[in-house]
Amino acid sequence: MDSAPKIPSIRCDLHPPLSAIMFCDACKQFLCRICAEVKPGGRVCATCKAACREPSAQEFQELLAARHQARIDASLAAQAENRIKDSIEKAKTDRDARLKADFAARKAALAEQKQSAINLATPAPQTADGSTPTPLSPPASTAGATMYQPGSKRVIVESEDPLAHLAERSYLNVIDRAKVIMLLVSIFTLIFATFQYFYVEDEARQARNANEEVRVEWQRTIKQRIARLTGKGDKADKLALERELEEDKMGQMLDHKIDSDLQAARIVIGFYFGVAILLFVLRSTSDTAPRSSTIAAFVMYLLLNLIDLSIFGVGNRAIFLARVGALIGLYKAMHVGIALHKMREEKKAEALARAQGS
Repeated sequence: MDSAPKIPSIRCDLHPPLSAIMFCDACKQFLCRICAEVKPGGRVCATCKAACREPSAQEFQELLAARHQARIDASLAAQAENRIKDSIEKAKTDRDARLKADFAARKAALAEQKQSAINLATPAPQTADGSTPTPLSPPASTAGATMYQPGSKRVIVESEDPLAHLAERSYLNVIDRAKVIMLLVSIFTLIFATFQYFYVEDEARQARNANEEVRVEWQRTIKQRIARLTGKGDKADKLALERELEEDKMGQMLDHKIDSDLQAARIVIGFYFGVAILLFVLRSTSDTAPRSSTIAAFVMYLLLNLIDLSIFGVGNRAIFLARVGALIGLYKAMHVGIALHKMREEKKAEALARAQGS
């Protein structure tokens, strides 16, 4: 067996009870007799199968010191990274707290501004000697009158809250994303319809070529049968075959099938072109009429895909998954359009009620 001396102070990385006698420069591990396998070319590492060597006692100590220093450096780097993450989280928390405080301050200032405008707009009553009386209770407002000035309406100056449009602005941002979805669906639908048009035309051309070969073979067979009918009693059969050859029912039947399939494919492709153009038009009207535009886009694309599936089936799986993704995107856009429409209607109702109350 190997007569290499053992170094008791250095242990194997894989078998700590055993002493290390070799070192692998590839995976940086200390190896014992079990880990350092004996091969015809020398000892190799049992983990990475790379050649290992037997360092001296001093080199063993240097390698241990280098490994210890590397572990210390890695620990210090991890601590520094944790400190950076903590500082980033703290800065984010402070920024959120500062923004919330600014929002509360702005809201309080706006409420105070509204109250001061109401106070300035309300005229102060005066007595006969010119002094201003102090009311014992808050003025009870009646229809078109106040406590101190019956018959005169109180003028309330209301300024529009700039924070009231935050929710609508967020929905408008989502509508912008919905418009992007509608644009992408329109573009890819046009590309798909164009590709399908040329593909269908090419398939029809190949089918006509194949049918022409079948027709030629059928004509050759009929001619051979006519050539074999040489007797006097076969004259009627010969005339019937010649009439069948002249009418060419086989070719007409094959061409009719190709034409019917091609016509159906062209109709569906025309639907694809029409829906793509309508999606592009509805995209431009989604700001003014978000509910009707998004609902029409989703319903049209859904009907188009149902018609296509009923005629041609699922087809390519990747194209089918792309259609499903487009339907999901248009469905989400439809919900956003409905929510934005409801928000606008509620805002109009509030404005109408405020105008009637004033």
